[in-house]
Amino acid sequence: MPCRYDESAEEIEARKKASKKRIIQPYKKELDKVTRLLCSVMTQIDMCREDENCRTSEEVLRKVINVSDLLKWWGNHKERDAIREKTEAREVVKKKALEKLTLEEKRILGLTK
Repeated sequence: MPCRYDESAEEIEARKKASKKRIIQPYKKELDKVTRLLCSVMTQIDMCREDENCRTSEEVLRKVINVSDLLKWWGNHKERDAIREKTEAREVVKKKALEKLTLEEKRILGLTK
């Protein structure tokens, strides 16, 4: 039997995660860029729906893209943004509250050893 090193389950998992991250990262950057672009466009449309010029712009968009898909994406995006903002706000409140606790209080609550 040849001598060799076999990776542990943890090492294999870590390697898979690193590989996945290398593969996904460039796409994530591009997806973030496209999301910012679409968000900007849809924000402008939302802001000026009552303006005749904006309606003309919206009509042009309707000819170029599948508006129902875009509006569905926009609705989902705004919902996810609201959830993320709420979660981030909770984290800020939680962090501020934890900063007020003494080490002993944190230990009693089981937050530290």
